[in-house]
Amino acid sequence: MAIQKDGSYFWANTGVSLVLDATGKPKHTLAVINDICDRKYAELALQESENRDRKVVEAQTDFILRSRPDTTITFANQSLCQVLDLTTEEIIGREFV
Repeated sequence: MAIQKDGSYFWANTGVSLVLDATGKPKHTLAVINDICDRKYAELALQESENRDRKVVEAQTDFILRSRPDTTITFANQSLCQVLDLTTEEIIGREFV
């Protein structure tokens, strides 16, 4: 976080470099501050959406399974885990056959 002139905060990515003269002695520093508020707000909105979706999926009594094209399981909801008597960790990474 960084502080604007008016005292408000904003998300920023900062970088500082030491600039040397021809003899290799420090001459001055160069600072770059990039406002990344839009990116951070988008990340937060995506995280909230994912959390909301996860809650909806986990509340389902139907079985939900997601896999890659090679059939590697990437997600299984709690209802499926209970019926198979396996933990999520035991299911994810297996191939669906």
